[in-house]
Amino acid sequence: MRLSPFRALLAITVVAAALPAAAQSFDAPSQASGWAHQDRDFSFTFYDPATRSLTTWDKGFGVMNTLSLAKLGVPPSMWLMDRYNNAWVIGGDTLYFVTKDGKVDRKEKLPAEVADVAWDSQSGFVLCYKTATPYLEMRDMKDGSVSWSHGQKPKKGEGVSNSLYRVCMKTLPGGDSQVFFTDGSSLDMTVLSGKSGNPVVRTTFKLNGQASPALDYTKTDPGSFCPLIGKELIYAAVDSTAMPTGAAPGLSGLLLARLDLTASAITFEPTGLTPDHRFIGVVDGQAVFIKPGGGLAYVAIK
Repeated sequence: MRLSPFRALLAITVVAAALPAAAQSFDAPSQASGWAHQDRDFSFTFYDPATRSLTTWDKGFGVMNTLSLAKLGVPPSMWLMDRYNNAWVIGGDTLYFVTKDGKVDRKEKLPAEVADVAWDSQSGFVLCYKTATPYLEMRDMKDGSVSWSHGQKPKKGEGVSNSLYRVCMKTLPGGDSQVFFTDGSSLDMTVLSGKSGNPVVRTTFKLNGQASPALDYTKTDPGSFCPLIGKELIYAAVDSTAMPTGAAPGLSGLLLARLDLTASAITFEPTGLTPDHRFIGVVDGQAVFIKPGGGLAYVAIK
């Protein structure tokens, strides 16, 4: 199992802190539900409706931190933790900052509902909105201010109801980051500088030497994108019903698209899962999914 010095130190801290029994009672493999996304240290933070709290959990160490959202007043839709165990929480079209003691310290109306969020430890966090054309904002991790934006900011009422686009971030070896986002009905992506928001490159992928297949998002929203940390790979969840006939012969249900950034190539891998499983990350050579009825499922990747 992977173990970074940071993770080992954090594990010691958690054990010393002796988390309350209520926090320790949360069992992610059987109880995880709703939205979640892997952090750069391989942990996940889940929302526990029973205790109205965010619970940070690691496959190797179990529960590592809890944060009460009892004072939030609205159900959270997405969230991310900063290095001090405070949280940025999205509820509908509003962004909240919740301190580690559960205080709602900041609240800001957003230009539209959020479709997806990605973050790293260097640049901040990116909000990708539910809009007819891609609109993204990079926000500062400390105060939530907008560092840069990409696309046309929507006017009031211009948002759309479904989530047309997905975003992820990769940290480069030198410490800089890049933002990858889908901007059409395929798995091709635009890449922006995490620092400035300036366009870097357009990623176009080939499937068996042919152009990336067009996906039908009238049937289902796009699945999650998760970079394989330390590798030039991104994995994306794809509902086979969104794919054109013949694009992945013999495969059905929920698929994983393996996007090789070096070779600009796509391969599809079967998961054996139904499309209502939510893809949330890759840990120890396994893709991690939230089951529709709660709990986690693991699928080995190549």
